Order: sequence, then structure tokens, then C-alpha cells
Amino acid sequence: ANVAFAHGRWSEAMSEIETLAASSEAAALEHQAVLSLAPFAPVTRADLADLASRLEAFDPSTAEPSNSTNILFSAHDHIHPLLRVYLLGRIRARLGESDAALRLADELESMTMPTHFATLAPDLAHGVRAELHRSAGRSEAALAELESMTGDMWYLMVVASPVSSYAAERYARAELLIEAGRDAEAEPWLAEMGVFTAMEKPWLAASRLLRAGIAERRGDAESAARYQAVFDDLWSEAEDTMLARLQ
Repeated sequence: ANVAFAHGRWSEAMSEIETLAASSEAAALEHQAVLSLAPFAPVTRADLADLASRLEAFDPSTAEPSNSTNILFSAHDHIHPLLRVYLLGRIRARLGESDAALRLADELESMTMPTHFATLAPDLAHGVRAELHRSAGRSEAALAELESMTGDMWYLMVVASPVSSYAAERYARAELLIEAGRDAEAEPWLAEMGVFTAMEKPWLAASRLLRAGIAERRGDAESAARYQAVFDDLWSEAEDTMLARLQ
């Protein structure tokens, strides 16, 4: 699903999610929510509201463990309750439901996590608040929340989970820096998007498109063309609904 999404093929990604649901309802719901919250996902408010309803109804205690020693499969085994609150919080924020989003952010901060997840809950609380500020047009406040994140995470979890790698928050931080006219600060955040793990590939094409814009603004036509070519190649078969989100 992540690879299909990385190439702009939303329908294929959702088909893979449906297949995943047959073996793990929790994983399917979590990954669908992560992808649906990407700013270039072709989802409507009704789609997000439906996801919120499903997350509200989901009982994390019913999620069966992967029983795998491979971190790529087991990464979310112990954090389903956190993922539910975080994803629900971001959806409520995106929908402009301030009270609900803030309540969920507070709930995240109160969660006790294992040592190797120590900063994850408070960091994601900042992510929920940043989403809320940005949805309300408060860009400076959103950026301040993202800059308050610690980002101190166990390396293997960064590789295995798009949530633990803070992919959405890092991409949002770059976008907000660009909006603030701080291209030089945004570029390092974009340079590492989609490099370390397949779980971050959904953000690769869009990050290269933003880098093309930065290069063009500084008069570097060669770099702009190179980044644009990466985007064009990755999204050569992208669905129109996804392309429209980046135009």
C-alpha cells in the first residue's frame, strides 16, 4: 500500500489495505488513516469522518499481536492504543473539531510508554496540536508545536513505522518553513524524506517537488530540473485525483 501510494496510485493502495484487513483489522485501519492524512491523499471530509467513526469504535485491546520477531511486522504491537488516539486526534484536528482534538492531545501526553518509546506520546501530542493550528490557519503556532518535538526515537522503530519516524510531522514542518520564507531550513527536512524506509516512501515524490520549487526560487535550474524529474518518474502513472492535490 505504501509503495502504491508513493507512485500516486490511491486505488491500488486502498485495495492493498482491504487485503491487509483480512489478516489484521488494526493494521489496516492504522495504515489507512496514516495515508489518508497525507496532504496529497484524495480524501473528503466525509472520508475522514468515516475513519474517525471507525477509530472511535476500535478497541485496541482486541488487536492480535503479530507474533513476529521482525520489527517490520511487530512495530505497532505495543502501541495500538497510542496510534488510535494520535490518528483520531489528527483527524479531529483536520476536521476543525478543536475541543476533541485538544482532549486527545492531552490524552496522549498522559500515556505511559515503554522506555524505548519514551518521547513518542508527547511528541505526537505536539503533532496533533500542530495539525489543529494549521487547519485553523495559525501557521506560526503550528510550526512552534513541531519545533517542540524531541524526536528521540529508537532507530529500528523509525525504520519500521511511519508514525514513529514522525514522517507526517517532518513533512509538515518543511511545508511550514517554506510558507515562512525559510527555504534553507526546510530543505534538510525534505532531503531525508523517503530515504530510510519504505514506510516513508509516500512522502518522497511530494518532497522532491517541494525541493524543485526551492531550487527554482534560488535560481538553480539544474537542481530544480533534477528534482522535478524524480517526481515525474515516481508519479508517471499517478491518478488524477492525487495529482490535483499537488497542483
